[in-house]
Formats: sequence, structure tokens, C-alpha cells
Amino acid sequence: APAAAPAERDSLALSQEQQRALAALRARLLARADSVILPLAAWLAERPTRFDVREAMRRMGEARLAVFDLEVEAVAEMRGLLTPEQWERLGDVVALYANPARVRRARDEIRRDLGLR
Repeated sequence: APAAAPAERDSLALSQEQQRALAALRARLLARADSVILPLAAWLAERPTRFDVREAMRRMGEARLAVFDLEVEAVAEMRGLLTPEQWERLGDVVALYANPARVRRARDEIRRDLGLR
């Protein structure tokens, strides 16, 4: 999740307001991700021992893409909460999510790896 972990909070010198905003962002991201993953988990749990593996893989791939998109949105929001100096300190940790061309390539790779079109 893109919200800062304890060690990052120290290294980023986050203000209390930033800490609160990032915690709220993390909570929203987790809730939205749960809304994608929990229905999938319920669907998988309902499958009999023998089931259509391709359909399960398709659904899991779509869920992974949906969560990836949520992460991209969260990083864009996180960028607005940090100073340019704090953002720079994150380095490559979030670079993928902040670069539209890299996001498109990553999405294409995820789709290809999962056999989605």
C-alpha cells in the first residue's frame, strides 16, 4: 500500500497532518481493494473441487488489474500530500505508479502475463 510505513514516516519527516492524511488514504485504499478482492474470494470459495480454472484466472487477473489501478490512484493522491523533497526521497518505490507511460506498460504486462486481452 502506498501510505508510508513507520520507517518511511521518520525518513520523510512527515508532519502530523501528513501522517493523518496518509493514514486516511491507506484506509480508503484498503477498503476499496477489499471491495475487489472479497467478492472474488467468495466466488472462489463457492467453486466445487473441479471448476473452470480459466474462468478463475480471468477473474483473478481482472481483480489484480483493478487493485493496480487503485494503487495508481492512491499514489497520485499521495504525491499531492507530500512536498517535492519528500516525494524525491521515495525514489523508485513509487516511480512506476507516477509515470503514465510506465503504468500503461505495467498494465499491458500484467494483462499479457495473465492471458487477458
